[in-house]
Amino acid sequence: MRRDSPLLSFISTLLLFSTLIQLIPPPVLGDSQNVMRMDRGASGVNYNYDPSYDACEQDDPLGMISGAITDAQISASSFMDEGDWAINSCSPNNARPFLTNGLAWCPKYKSSTEWLQIDLGVRATITGVMLQGRGDGEEWVASYTLSFSDDGIFWRFANNHYGNQRIFEGNTDSYLVKHAYLDEAVVTRFVRIFPFTWNRHPSLRIELIGCQPCRQLLGTPPYARFAASTTRSKKYGKTCSAEDGHYYSNKAWCSKRQNGMQWYQIDLGPPTLITAVVLRPRGDGKWQQYVTLFKMSYSNDSLLWFFYKDAAHLDQRVFTGNTQTLTERVHYLSAPIVARYVRIHPISWRGRIAMRVGLLGCRHRGACDPGFFRINDKSSCGKQKYF
Repeated sequence: MRRDSPLLSFISTLLLFSTLIQLIPPPVLGDSQNVMRMDRGASGVNYNYDPSYDACEQDDPLGMISGAITDAQISASSFMDEGDWAINSCSPNNARPFLTNGLAWCPKYKSSTEWLQIDLGVRATITGVMLQGRGDGEEWVASYTLSFSDDGIFWRFANNHYGNQRIFEGNTDSYLVKHAYLDEAVVTRFVRIFPFTWNRHPSLRIELIGCQPCRQLLGTPPYARFAASTTRSKKYGKTCSAEDGHYYSNKAWCSKRQNGMQWYQIDLGPPTLITAVVLRPRGDGKWQQYVTLFKMSYSNDSLLWFFYKDAAHLDQRVFTGNTQTLTERVHYLSAPIVARYVRIHPISWRGRIAMRVGLLGCRHRGACDPGFFRINDKSSCGKQKYF
């Protein structure tokens, strides 16, 4: 009787095992409230996150009034720029309710094709609008339309219950705030308002109403762990440790060495959706020290790391950091990531490498990873401490 060699038997078993593996569906991570799907691409494992945007507990102003929506997130088709007074009074960043009378967005032309755009940075559920006139007693928008986009390229108008483009009722004077609610809530990142009719000139101030479940501050004590490539010696003061580098710190993490090999790491515990990164300079006021350019990498096991890219075919993104006058830099990610570990890699700096870091995203709702625990169903995963 002829016997197969051990090598042939091993190869046959390996081929059979490989075939069976291909028949097994990929795992689904997360839970019913936060669903993560894992897809394998050329650069490794990519996580697609599908949060429940409709699960808003309450509607709130989204940031035009408070300033959470920065000037850089507001743009327009045009604005009146004839003379210093018009430039200072009519620019898009003045489209915030309750500013000093006379400040508003004033388009250059009296046309229903003019628009003001708000980039929310992270997708939000929009349920309504607050509208106010210029506040000078003479200029306001009497009716308007709204359009929405997820990418700033393809747009769709708000419709009524009959599927027709809705024309919203606006103001009747330039002072009072007019509230309007959408027939159906819309999940979007970009919003444009088009004046339709107006009094004297289509000037306006606006606030969006809704919620942003994935714009919460992450990576703060006691819900995260911190590490760094190097840390400056304690003899230079009770500051500069990795634990001093979180967003709320009044100090900073300061690296011992000044070169491009340094990094600061945040361990979020469970893999978490990250939609933005926030950079702040040293906070104790002793020195003008901050990072001006940086890269970001991420991992789910601290072994295999990926540098962030806005798209798979693009180069690693280089983020701008702080300046002497800009003490908080927020970068929203074009391609949000799901990761447990995040590292910030300084490329250039002023004085020395020193910074505080914050992350924005959705808090994890599933089971906590080893080393972390949850006090109750609604609390975040915190560091496990042993006494």
